[in-house]
Amino acid sequence: MDNKVYLIGSDAFYYVALADSFVDTGQLRDITSIPSKIPRFPQNGIVFVHVFLSLLGFSNHGHFIYIVFLNYFLYLSCIYPLYKIARKVGMECGLGLTLLLSVYLGAWHIYRINLLVLNDGIFNSLILWLVYYIIELVKLLDNNDKNFLSLKILKKIIVINLLLMLSVQFRVTAGLIIGSAILGTISIRNFKATIWILIGCILLLGSFFLVYSFIEVRRLEGMGLIQINDLMRSTFNIIRIKSILWKILPRLLIGSSGLTNPLLTLFYTIFPLSMFYFMFKGFSQRNFTKIFISIICLSGLWFTLNYNNARFIWYTFPFIYLIILSLKR
Repeated sequence: MDNKVYLIGSDAFYYVALADSFVDTGQLRDITSIPSKIPRFPQNGIVFVHVFLSLLGFSNHGHFIYIVFLNYFLYLSCIYPLYKIARKVGMECGLGLTLLLSVYLGAWHIYRINLLVLNDGIFNSLILWLVYYIIELVKLLDNNDKNFLSLKILKKIIVINLLLMLSVQFRVTAGLIIGSAILGTISIRNFKATIWILIGCILLLGSFFLVYSFIEVRRLEGMGLIQINDLMRSTFNIIRIKSILWKILPRLLIGSSGLTNPLLTLFYTIFPLSMFYFMFKGFSQRNFTKIFISIICLSGLWFTLNYNNARFIWYTFPFIYLIILSLKR
């Protein structure tokens, strides 16, 4: 890749540089800087996609074209799991479902980030499929009191584990999804599902640390107990909670920058309150899908208390609108 100095500052070209380094030297290093440095974060799934395309003989320019097409295909493919999840929470084929799919397809800020040659596009799509397959697995295990491992169950477990091992390479927030699933299955006392999802959790951690046992990363040490402790302390930090209302939710839901109007900020309390309502409704109905979706959204907001960026939780966007549009008047 020529004239690398002109590419400094672009995340897309930063990932291309990492891939070039890996293909040329077998080491993952940022060659857009002088001297070259190790990667900043352990979220380099898109780098491995670049490496795969390079090994197939495609040029760097070709990478961008093929990855954008892949992102677009994955984005459109998620209409199916989103539709199926909406039906499972009781949304009828009417105005609500039409609005949900229209919002998903028409949200320019989400659509744009999903098409960029970054980690977000593939990760967000993988998560929608992952959530759908987890819901399907729990339903199968709920209906199968005697058979713990039928062929149908085994197929879904394999798909879930593959999606988990892939998604964690793109964003570590995949851990929030598996954690939400564990809490959801425990809440409805479906311990067979809990066991299988815990196995998935072990595979997720194993695949993550297996990859990064061979790759040095600057921020890997920041993913331990210190970060978890910071998140726990942030849970009761009023200033950070307010930042969710005036910064995170407007950016996530409508692509707006931070709000300054107190009344508009207050309006956004509707969304976290609706998540809690939806979750408690799920508890009363023993509805795993409602509980699971609610915990995914709430855990995502909790995560942004310490990592103050809506981009980390783009995957919650369709689920938040699903909750709002499925609430009965």
